[in-house]
Amino acid sequence: MYKVEVYPDDERFQLGEGPLYDEELDELHWIDITGCAVFSRKPGQPTVRYDIGEKPGVVGMRRKGGYVVASKNGFSLLEQDGKLKRIVSPFGENHPILRMNDGAVDCKGRFWAGSMADVEEDHDADKHRGILYRLDPDYSCHVMDEGIGIVNGVCWAPDNTLMYMADSVDKIIYVYDFEAESGRISNKRLFLDTAIAYPAYNPDGGCVDSEGYLWWALWNGSKVIRIAPDATIVEEIDIPALRPTAPCFCGKDLTSLFITSSGDGEGGGQEGGKNFIIRDVKVKGQPKYKFRG
Repeated sequence: MYKVEVYPDDERFQLGEGPLYDEELDELHWIDITGCAVFSRKPGQPTVRYDIGEKPGVVGMRRKGGYVVASKNGFSLLEQDGKLKRIVSPFGENHPILRMNDGAVDCKGRFWAGSMADVEEDHDADKHRGILYRLDPDYSCHVMDEGIGIVNGVCWAPDNTLMYMADSVDKIIYVYDFEAESGRISNKRLFLDTAIAYPAYNPDGGCVDSEGYLWWALWNGSKVIRIAPDATIVEEIDIPALRPTAPCFCGKDLTSLFITSSGDGEGGGQEGGKNFIIRDVKVKGQPKYKFRG
């Protein structure tokens, strides 16, 4: 049995997402998509907030400091002064429908992120307009997959031969063969149809532990599930929020789990919009990589 605690934040977030942990600095990072903000916090210190002026979909840590950001208008760098420096806008500035969503940095320092129809602005994600992009350290941008409803939970197996991604609209977690050196993906196939076990819930963000098991948040399901490499669901963790959004491993030994959630659409008595932490999940996570650009 896991003990899920509310993380000691000083506010409730509208659409908390994208948790990251920096081992070197013992620092947590996350975003509020609707609130157009990026956050960081070290133990015992106040939360630092960066208001970036547009919706962030995901951030990655940079080796040089600061963040790489996929947001409403594409890919940018977020400098220490809180200013966005645009790199590339794959679908143009101020697109009437699209924004960037979830992603992650791979083992070679490339930043992956996907676009989606902005459902918070009442656009229909069911039309599968989403594209999965890869931003390389030289700032070249590559289309890696298309026809996706909502890209979520990009993460890799411990040996970096497999990449996982959820399409939250289709309620499917997919797996690709991944070539670490080239950054190519191939042989996309179904890993887990979450609708079979959870027809009313959507797979949101995920991560992979050191044993190759996946930890996935279920939007509208008040759960994080642990999935074996053979796609068997082996554990369920109840979260006191209707819409948990993503987990990440944290702590100096990477055995704690930090979980973000959405405050939008909450029912009575829930803690939606808060961050949560499980202090010891009895397995070690994988460290997050940093963008090399």
